[in-house]
Amino acid sequence: MPEKFASRLALTSCLAFTLITASAQTDTASAWTWIHGDAGIAQPAVYGTAGTPAPANKPGDGQMRWLDTATNLWIMSQGSHGNELWKYDRTVRQWAFIKGAVSDLGVYGSKGIADPANFPGTRSGATTWVDVNGNFWLFGGVGHSSNRDGNGFGDLSDLWMYNPHLNLWTWMAGDKVHNFTAYPNEPAMREGATGWADNNNNLWLMGGVQNYFSYRNDLWRYSIADNSWTLVRNTTTSPGAVFGQQGVSSPVNTPGAIAHAIGWTDPDNNLWMYSGDMVFGESSRPVTQPSNAIWKYTISTNQWTWVAGDQLLTRPASYGQLNISSPDIQPGNRSGALWAADKHGNLFVYGGKGYLTATETGNKADLWKFDAGTRQWTWIKGSQQADQSPVYGQRGVAGFSNTPGSRAGGLLWVANEGEVYLMGGAQKNDLWKLTAVLKTFYADNDGDGYGDPSRPRYAVAGLPGYVANADDCNDHNASMYPGSAIPCEAIYSFTARISPNPCTDACRLLIQGGKQNEPFEVRVHDFQHLLRGQKKQLFAGESYQFGSNLRAGYYFVEIVQGDERKVMKLLKL
Repeated sequence: MPEKFASRLALTSCLAFTLITASAQTDTASAWTWIHGDAGIAQPAVYGTAGTPAPANKPGDGQMRWLDTATNLWIMSQGSHGNELWKYDRTVRQWAFIKGAVSDLGVYGSKGIADPANFPGTRSGATTWVDVNGNFWLFGGVGHSSNRDGNGFGDLSDLWMYNPHLNLWTWMAGDKVHNFTAYPNEPAMREGATGWADNNNNLWLMGGVQNYFSYRNDLWRYSIADNSWTLVRNTTTSPGAVFGQQGVSSPVNTPGAIAHAIGWTDPDNNLWMYSGDMVFGESSRPVTQPSNAIWKYTISTNQWTWVAGDQLLTRPASYGQLNISSPDIQPGNRSGALWAADKHGNLFVYGGKGYLTATETGNKADLWKFDAGTRQWTWIKGSQQADQSPVYGQRGVAGFSNTPGSRAGGLLWVANEGEVYLMGGAQKNDLWKLTAVLKTFYADNDGDGYGDPSRPRYAVAGLPGYVANADDCNDHNASMYPGSAIPCEAIYSFTARISPNPCTDACRLLIQGGKQNEPFEVRVHDFQHLLRGQKKQLFAGESYQFGSNLRAGYYFVEIVQGDERKVMKLLKL
């Protein structure tokens, strides 16, 4: 199975207006542009001169992908050379064929030694990473090793590094024979494993499947500096997931045995996982279903947290309104989705095969975003219906009716802020771009460069009176902001404390001081600035208990007394 690929959504540059608020967004808020490749399937590649971009160059269907430091896309494609390495240069908007193997077999050379002749064999379902130095890594999959023993291909356990500056592959670990069980202290052969690269230059690998039916639940860490694997977790008592309490980490929590899941990291070095074929039974041929759960692994504590989604096996998507996030919507259970993550740790998901009802499935053509901060989904674009045909329009011209259509197994990536690309899947080599993603800006009434976090608006570019920073503690006094000479707390005649924060059930707000005999008003807003709770007559020394009915996510607690206004952040688990 090929690798599956996943701020706000995009506005086309043709739009006459530049601002779309959450209440006014429609499907015309963004447009797809078909920018390269063919409208048909199984089209032959055009190679040109190796290493040189050209307008006519085009690869076949991409199988695995990497992003270099300039967010250019590199793919491994199966073509006439066996495995082929291609680069899409976003600056010139052209493909370059970089190099290819002489056949579908791998050329391994000596372990740990780079060589121009080295090249991984043809494969799919491999795990890929990019390390902090910009090197590309590849592990396993199902395909060809160095020989044609048996049926000529099988599950692989080899680990490779590619240096894009030197254009050299190096076989780093694992074996060059397919269906090789494992070396001591190294992960066994598999395809469909989930991978992460952390900020400390370690590669992480979890799960996958051997021989189509043997699902794994082991978690490994590869130290690039030491060239060594370490088994971090291996839950052997049960292949099934242990969810625990949503939002609460535990040593016993585990996604269980899982394959083809989506894995990404956030700026705080946490490992995130979504979807995947999860084991729900214990037998020689386990029962698997695509999941809709989102998990977070905290490296420092070696613990998993079930963050979002549910434990239902056949959950259809719940769409809500376009471009408006909500705790009540989600893409549902799906497999084979295209995916990408941005630099903020947010996840984008397109298509895949999902549930339409509890018993009916279909291939989707919808684009979603999961915000790791608010822990909520946003339906960005695409139809709620299944099995949609592509509408290409004119190449290079954005159109509201254009759509890549329903597909699974292709590639999605986020380049610079506001650029979402989609390529291939289902034997296609077409390349698409969704115009600039909507960004979040915050009201800056006092002009100090720091915005009010409780007053967001969404637009393609900057707005008059709004800034991207959301850290102002007093948006009515330009001399008071984080790090200013006047402490933020100096503006208040009262103090306020929320406990606990984060809270898992009810939260308690206690206010002290303030103007004597004058009541406070408390308002609780979600990240869309929707009112979720309110207390109008609260006096100093009294406590306000709230939050038991709030879903998991971030909230603003606004406290007002006369002309004083304080906004506090709350995390509900």
